[in-house]
Amino acid sequence: MNNIIDFNLERAVRKSGLHRAACKQMIEDGFNPMVPNDIEEYEDWFSVSGEFYQEHNWTDEAIQRLLTDILAQDPE
Repeated sequence: MNNIIDFNLERAVRKSGLHRAACKQMIEDGFNPMVPNDIEEYEDWFSVSGEFYQEHNWTDEAIQRLLTDILAQDPE
């Protein structure tokens, strides 16, 4: 079943101009690579989350809880 084409991913790759792996990761993280604002927000989030992974050894679950708490305080 690995050979099934993901049309949403293909459309995102063509419209955004990003690499397939980057688009796939953005979609998995809940961002839309076809929206320029989401690309900017993802780049900001990716740099912040990367710092937490490397500097503080946080898990995916801990970072997700942090994001949930931040969004609960300030939805924008």
